[in-house]
Amino acid sequence: MVELESDISGGSDDYESESDIDQDSDSALQEAFAKGILKPGLNIQVPANDLPPPPINNVTALKLKLAKISNDFPWEERLDITTKPAVLAPELELQIREEEERAVKKKDKTALNEFRRETLFHQQAQAAVLEGIPKLNAAGIPTKRPGDSFAEMIKSDSQMERIRKSLIKKKLGMERAEFVKKMRTQKKIAKKVQTEAILKKHREKREFLNKVKQFKKGKLKDLDFLTEGSGQKKGRKGGKGRFKGPKLNKGKKGDKGSSKSGNKKQGKKKKN
Repeated sequence: MVELESDISGGSDDYESESDIDQDSDSALQEAFAKGILKPGLNIQVPANDLPPPPINNVTALKLKLAKISNDFPWEERLDITTKPAVLAPELELQIREEEERAVKKKDKTALNEFRRETLFHQQAQAAVLEGIPKLNAAGIPTKRPGDSFAEMIKSDSQMERIRKSLIKKKLGMERAEFVKKMRTQKKIAKKVQTEAILKKHREKREFLNKVKQFKKGKLKDLDFLTEGSGQKKGRKGGKGRFKGPKLNKGKKGDKGSSKSGNKKQGKKKKN
C-alpha cells in the first residue's frame, strides 16, 4: 500500500509540473501581447536578407554542361529504340471489340482498360523487335544462342569444379550407403534362409527317427518312409539320399552266439 501511494503521489507531481509549464507559457504569451510584441494575424514579415534568391534559368550554361556530360556512343552500345506501336493483329482487334461490348453491358471498364494496356505493351514490344533485330543482324551481333548453350555461367570454372567434385562426393557417399544397406539386407535374408534350412533338416530328422521307432514297435508295417523324398535328392553326389536307412537291430553278436549255442544244445539233447 505504501509503494502504491508513493507511485500515485509521484504521478500527481509530474502532472502538476506539466500544468505549471503550460501556465508559464500562457503567461509569457499574454505579456508579449500586452507589450505589443505579439500582433494578431497568421503571417509575419521576414527581413529581406532572409528571403531565398530568385531562380536562375541560364539556358546557355545548361546546354554547355549537357554537352560536357553527354557521351556519343554508337547504337550497338545503347540499344535504344523509339517506335510507334505495331499494327494490331485481326484476332486481337476482334477480342478487344468483344471486351468493349462486355464492358458496356457490365458498366465496368476496369478490366477493359487493363486488357488495352497489356495489348499496347505487346504492340510496343513487337514494333521494337521488328526494328531492332534487323539492326543487330546488320551490325553482326548474334541474336540467338548456340544449340549447345543453355545459360551463361555466372560462377567461375574453378568454383563450378569444386561444386562438381562436391556433388560427385555426395553421389558416391549415397551409393556406398545404399550398397551397405543392400548387403546388410542380403545378409539378413541369407541368415534367415540358412536358419530355416537347419530347422527343416532337424525337423525331418526328428520325424524320420520317430517313424523308425514306430517301425521297431510294430506300429508301421511298411518301409515307405525310407524312400520318401528320394526323387528330390537324386542330384546329390554319389546318388545317396539325405539320410541313410535305419540300421535295424538283427541281434547283437552275443545274441547270435547264444542262439547258436542254444541250437547246439538242443541238437545234443535230441541225440541223447
